[in-house]
Amino acid sequence: MIGDVTNLFCRFLVTLLVLRQVSGLTLSFFQLTLLAVIPTITYTVNPIVGYLSFPVYFMYLDYYFESSKNKLFSIFCGIYALSVEALFTRFILFYFIPIFTGTASEFNKNIFILIGLELLLVPSHYLFVKVLRIDYGKLKKITNGLRAKLLIPFVIVMGFYYIIIDILIILELLEIFPQALVVRKHLTLLFSLLFLMLMLRINYRMTEELDKEVRSLKDRQLVSLANYSQHVEALYREIRSFRHDYTNILVSLNESIRQGDIQQIRQVYDAVIADSDKKFYAGKYDVASLANVKDAAVKSILSAKLIEAQKQGINISVEVEHEISIKQIELLDFITILSIFLDNAIEAATLATRPEILVAYFEEKKQIILVIENSTKDVKINTNRIFGDGYSTKGEGRGIGLTNVSQIIKQYSNLSLVTSSNDYRFSQTLKIDSKESDERVIT
Repeated sequence: MIGDVTNLFCRFLVTLLVLRQVSGLTLSFFQLTLLAVIPTITYTVNPIVGYLSFPVYFMYLDYYFESSKNKLFSIFCGIYALSVEALFTRFILFYFIPIFTGTASEFNKNIFILIGLELLLVPSHYLFVKVLRIDYGKLKKITNGLRAKLLIPFVIVMGFYYIIIDILIILELLEIFPQALVVRKHLTLLFSLLFLMLMLRINYRMTEELDKEVRSLKDRQLVSLANYSQHVEALYREIRSFRHDYTNILVSLNESIRQGDIQQIRQVYDAVIADSDKKFYAGKYDVASLANVKDAAVKSILSAKLIEAQKQGINISVEVEHEISIKQIELLDFITILSIFLDNAIEAATLATRPEILVAYFEEKKQIILVIENSTKDVKINTNRIFGDGYSTKGEGRGIGLTNVSQIIKQYSNLSLVTSSNDYRFSQTLKIDSKESDERVIT
């Protein structure tokens, strides 16, 4: 009895360890130990109820402790962990051990062998992930939204396997179907092959999606950098033209000085020179300060969005005083946050009486700080609600962007966001600690 309970406990603990590795949960080993006690007690009291409740229990755990609340990914993780444990131990018992002994029945009754098999799963699964080069963190990211269908075939097939196995085990416990063990043996081989094929498919499609995302980002980056270059060239031509005109003005001013014509000198000064400095304080010249942004992709997004804002009649101000590069967060995540903030700022500013956007990007006290501020139509916006699903200051059903920002930030321990709104101004301040981040952190 004690041996059976110990084996059950090890089984559920190992399944939870696999679940943690796949889902990225930051639960401690002690917490996992406590969570393994619940299904152990349930199965000991009523095996049938235990078998039926295991999938729901593991899927619920992942959903409860996982920050992004991606339901399909939680279902995938729960079924994946259960499938790995079931297929690994049964495949070893049915097909590997008989090679040396001729039968698995004796080993199936040896509690030490069973516990050893469960514990062997942890390093074996780690090796499996390394060989296939599966990045479950990236898989979670790309299966948000429409690309979630990538996981559906796996969930259906392996969910079907678990249901069949549960039925066969229950029939075996009730002594209704004597051949249940033989059927389970054949199903183990079949679904082990299906499991491997499905994971190879997921890995291939994930790599394909990531490559597509990178190519798309590079294409947008090239277009944005081309627009930025054209913008800088236009500014250069304007400065050259002004320099030429300014030279002519100075020549005429020199002649007036030589003649002592004070009235003419005053007219030239009031008409041209007095306001000449204002021309170069226009927001379009601020865009040129993006030269201090060393990441080409970040520079391209900033320049594209700010030039777009200028075309919509929004006054912009850009402050990038020193050279800055992003290394503490994945570039794609930072660009996603930046794009969402700028898109929201542009759309909100166009509705304001005085359309304005301020972008500040600087380093202070070992932190990289990004500030995006815009004028608003309303005096103050309720910042406690804007990160909820579907909520937006721009209208109903348009708050998905900020929800995505919230999910990305929760994945990093070195990111913090301060949102404020007051006196017709709305600002987002993103702070990035200089230390290397630990991804997929649950807060």
